[in-house]
Amino acid sequence: MGREDNLVTLVRDRLRLHQGTPSRRLAGALADLAQTGLIGPGTRLPSERDLAQAVGVSRGTVASAFNALCEEGWCERRHGSGTYVLGTPSFGSLLQGGAVAADLSTSVVPDPSHLLLPPLDPTDLLRAPSGHGYDAMGDPRLRALLAASEGPSWGAGNGLSASTGGVEAGLTKAARDGGSAGELSEAARADVKPFANVGEAGAGSSTGAGDFGVRLSREDGGAGLSRQVGNVSAGLTGQVGVSEPELTGEVGDGGAGLSREAREVGAGAAATMAPARDILVTAGAQQGIDLAARVLVRPGDHVLVGDPAYGGALSVFRRAGAYVVAVDLTSPAAVEEALARHRPAAVYVVSVDNPTGSVPPLRHVAELARDADVPVIEDRTLAALVYDGTPPPEPLARLHPYGTVTVGSLSKVLWGGLRVGWLSAAEPLLARLVEAKVDADLATSAVAQRLATHLLERNPVEPWRAELARRRDHCTSALTAFLPEWTWTRPAGGLSVWARLPGTDTDRFAAVAREHGVAVAPGSLFSPDGRHRDRLRLSFALPPALTDQAVAALARAWTSYRH
Repeated sequence: MGREDNLVTLVRDRLRLHQGTPSRRLAGALADLAQTGLIGPGTRLPSERDLAQAVGVSRGTVASAFNALCEEGWCERRHGSGTYVLGTPSFGSLLQGGAVAADLSTSVVPDPSHLLLPPLDPTDLLRAPSGHGYDAMGDPRLRALLAASEGPSWGAGNGLSASTGGVEAGLTKAARDGGSAGELSEAARADVKPFANVGEAGAGSSTGAGDFGVRLSREDGGAGLSRQVGNVSAGLTGQVGVSEPELTGEVGDGGAGLSREAREVGAGAAATMAPARDILVTAGAQQGIDLAARVLVRPGDHVLVGDPAYGGALSVFRRAGAYVVAVDLTSPAAVEEALARHRPAAVYVVSVDNPTGSVPPLRHVAELARDADVPVIEDRTLAALVYDGTPPPEPLARLHPYGTVTVGSLSKVLWGGLRVGWLSAAEPLLARLVEAKVDADLATSAVAQRLATHLLERNPVEPWRAELARRRDHCTSALTAFLPEWTWTRPAGGLSVWARLPGTDTDRFAAVAREHGVAVAPGSLFSPDGRHRDRLRLSFALPPALTDQAVAALARAWTSYRH
């Protein structure tokens, strides 16, 4: 099969994921292939006549699709030669580095210099409950810290879920203080085995969603799943030998016995959840989103996202073969209409928006999704980073407890290089996520988890949050001074400014900025259909001196671009 035959096969496959006029569907399919790298920069597309014959549309339809792709910056026409794919940015390219003096493109902690480092014994980092380190759910001590980090609001006064509580109830004091794996009780050791709870939770978990077993039943409005979850929770309590009201001490009291520093991270970093939810440690939030997509999304499904939306999640859903639909998630009417029209496999929401830094009202999203039997993937990676007295965003799992997958991470409050995040969900959904985790990489690094535990205990989030607020104000002041034509809304949270550049194609401007030594993230990376081309996401997390250099270089790039 030749190159053009392969391309035609790919185009036909992607056409089914798009809606609208034939030309709009064709343009969307080709743009998908360009953005995912399946057709690379410099590729010459088939002629209008050949592609029309191969796909079964009119030549005029292909011409209209090519025109749209050129207008949107995906392609260019070369006189007498044909239509070629341009080098377009991808979200993954933001982390590929390059020769730049300042990187404003990534919304990350720039370095670990703000952390108070603990004295470490290398042998301590090599301890794991199992001994071999393949603990699918994660280290019990870290999971307890993450679970307790929002205090007694966790389980309506009953403490944590039976499975998490059982782990901690079985830990000796020495184990909680970092003792050896040999000091764990048998109950704790059993709970963290890869499929300790999966057999019972997964065996009877199908509720009208085929093999996934995670969507609410269409026939009974979710009552069957609620009953099923109750039975699973009761079974888990029996497995670990402790009922929820009996949990005491460091976990049963919502974490009162844990350090203030550890609890403070939970001012938004871990969601408040109903009983029978549990923590699954992941290799960062990005893996958490990927695992949720593996469990909830099939090729051809629809996924609702905000507009703009986190580019890393868009990449995950595209790779899963989903049709990603941008919706104004702040509008109850828009959400209700999209749920009814698209019958999505999931709704992806971000509690503190990335890239805008806003803290949107999302309560209605959880309520409408619950009523429509649609799962919610709530990304709370930035939830701890809110400024100026802004209240931390409400965890949506309180409102949609059996259909919400909560994604969290330590990458924004500690350091991204740890690659430690987590998921939480209720059974039977949790069992499917554990299966997907084991299939992906067996377990998260035990060394990274032990280090994260030590750092979490010693580094309260408030000093870092205050420092980020100062860096935000410094960055926006520099932008005002050097680039008065650019506009933005002061971010209430997060790590970035969402700036508007009037009359500018920011895909092209990003290339000019890189020539001046600054990396920026163009707005099209944060849209499922290439919109926001006059926007940039700019990180304000760099130290002030480096921010000054970066903004001055952006001003020079702006002058060069306009002339």
